[in-house]
Amino acid sequence: MSSSYTWFGSLDITSYVQQQQQNELSVLSTIATNQLNPLLAVQKSLTAQSTHYANVDNLLASLNSDITSLKNLFNPTPTISSSNPNLVTATQISGQSLNNGTHTLIVNTLAKATTYASGNFSSSSSALNSTDSIKVQMGASGPSFTVNASSTDTLQTLANAINSQASSNNMGVSASVVSPSSGNYELVINSTQTGTANAITVTDTTTGSPTPLNIASTQSAQDATFTYDGINMTQSSNSNIAIGGLNVNLLGAGGQSASLTVSSSSPIGSVVTAMQTVVADYNNLMTELSKDQATEGSDTALSNIQTALQNYFIPQVKNGSGNDLYSLGVSEQDDATITKIPVTLANGDSALVSPSGLVSLNTTTLTNMLSSNYAGVQDTLTNATTGIMTQVQSMLNAGGAVYNDLHDPSFGAEIVVQKQLTANTTQQTKIQTDFSNQQAALKLQYGSLLYSLEQMQTQSQALSQEMAGIGIGSTGH
Repeated sequence: MSSSYTWFGSLDITSYVQQQQQNELSVLSTIATNQLNPLLAVQKSLTAQSTHYANVDNLLASLNSDITSLKNLFNPTPTISSSNPNLVTATQISGQSLNNGTHTLIVNTLAKATTYASGNFSSSSSALNSTDSIKVQMGASGPSFTVNASSTDTLQTLANAINSQASSNNMGVSASVVSPSSGNYELVINSTQTGTANAITVTDTTTGSPTPLNIASTQSAQDATFTYDGINMTQSSNSNIAIGGLNVNLLGAGGQSASLTVSSSSPIGSVVTAMQTVVADYNNLMTELSKDQATEGSDTALSNIQTALQNYFIPQVKNGSGNDLYSLGVSEQDDATITKIPVTLANGDSALVSPSGLVSLNTTTLTNMLSSNYAGVQDTLTNATTGIMTQVQSMLNAGGAVYNDLHDPSFGAEIVVQKQLTANTTQQTKIQTDFSNQQAALKLQYGSLLYSLEQMQTQSQALSQEMAGIGIGSTGH
């Protein structure tokens, strides 16, 4: 009979082992797929939710931004013009209001700073061979310091020494070297601020000095004097003089006069246009909310946002008193006039949805209200406490009810969905990692098995050949 080793020696072990390995890998893959598919379905749903929330968030941001633009229009930046900008200019002080009107100024003198200068020298960097004593004092009895020159000092080293002492003593004094003409240099010492209150006195003691510096006054401190609407005024500075909400800057003097005119207009047309934009933003938001809830089913956060905004934009009081949106021309749209929008429902069916809570704006009504009672409309919309747009913005801003519906760290819908997406991704990653590890272990196991079987096969083939050589297994006995 045939040798019992012959069949094993001729067996295709590699194909057999690879087939068995592939069968087990397929089982592992099926298990991983069955675990991943539900997670992928949840991920798809969560991603759709996240997209809806992001769309709503963007529309809320647009509404908030356009409400800010509307409110800013009620406080337009006034125009300030000068009849003689070479004499006087002005700007509005931040945070202060201005009344329209014209103000007359007559500028008599400009404020000046104290200035002292030395005699002329031929170099700014050569030793002066001077032993002068330079005393600088603020006012009549203010702080002072003294710089004693040495024979090696130059104009520049003296300027540096004075600046150092001024800085150390916190005094408004500055020294520099100037060249009034070619080949001539002077040491100039001046107060850094104008006005008599900032005057300085420089005393140059030259006794025994080989080269006296001859420092002397070239300009005395002086205040700015002028009249503003007939009122005499004195200031130590020429710039940023605060008068009635204006920062006034004096540029010329000599008794010249100029007028400053403050003017601003109530931008009725711009307000109407801005209100149209706000209403359009609101309607876009209501449309998106209606569509999202029809598509995804009932959503508490979106329903809360829709209700909260409708409570402000759909007039609850229609008494024509001027303190509600109805009086300003805002009214709820009739369902019969609303265009339905196509959506795909949560069950996959197609449907037409009529957005709820849409409003319209009668621009003629709003224009008439602005023309007859501009301040009243402004108060209705933008009052810091009761203004309708102010209250809407308080809901939209961080910490507000609408903002929290999406962004609160604990219950905000957008935050919750992102946390769920993160957890979902973590689960998917674990399943994929486990599958990869199991796959690698299985391949290692079958690799070891294949090696062992190949060794056995090699031994079997060698034994068969050896037995055949001695006549065993070639015929039956």
